[in-house]
Amino acid sequence: MVFGRLSPRCFSCVFGVALLLLPGLAGAVSYVGLGGGMSPHINTTVVSNYSTGLDTVKFRGGYGFEAQFGWEAAPWIDIEGALRYHLSGKADTLRADREIVSGLDIIGAEGGVRLHPRRGWSNSGPYLRGGIGSFSTTLSLDKGAASQNGEPALGYYAGIGYVHEISGSWGVDLRATYIRFNAFDMNADGRKFRAGFLAVTASLVVF
Repeated sequence: MVFGRLSPRCFSCVFGVALLLLPGLAGAVSYVGLGGGMSPHINTTVVSNYSTGLDTVKFRGGYGFEAQFGWEAAPWIDIEGALRYHLSGKADTLRADREIVSGLDIIGAEGGVRLHPRRGWSNSGPYLRGGIGSFSTTLSLDKGAASQNGEPALGYYAGIGYVHEISGSWGVDLRATYIRFNAFDMNADGRKFRAGFLAVTASLVVF
């Protein structure tokens, strides 16, 4: 698929242009935000299919940073997106006699929709979000080996959140987003990467 080859930077540009081209609506809300938090892994593994054995690394802990943006396209729907940076170290590995993965970085760009109750006198309220994203992975190896970069991979995200307006121009956003994608054949030994993690984020939002 062509989307699977889009880099996060190109992906974010596409959605940024889409936001700018949306027709202006009277009273519509636009917003940007920046924050971070813990990103525990739910099902993230790296499997290397060597000719003499199988190495598996599983990840659990992690944390990340997130920039979000959006525009109210209808009373209950926002067109929204996010730029994400996630990093973590390995939790455990099946074998210890080879070069194994010792760290993980993920850069992603997401775009989709946000569903929320109709805004009234305040921008405060809960919401659901979901869409697709382009994610690039860097695996750090131990024993002095060079890092390995995976091709951008298409994935999806889904989450819930709550925005609390402090004043008419800013507020706080608390949300949890599940991100999922797969990357294959990251190098000659057939290394495969599968990511599934939950990004729990607290952000400062400007309206």
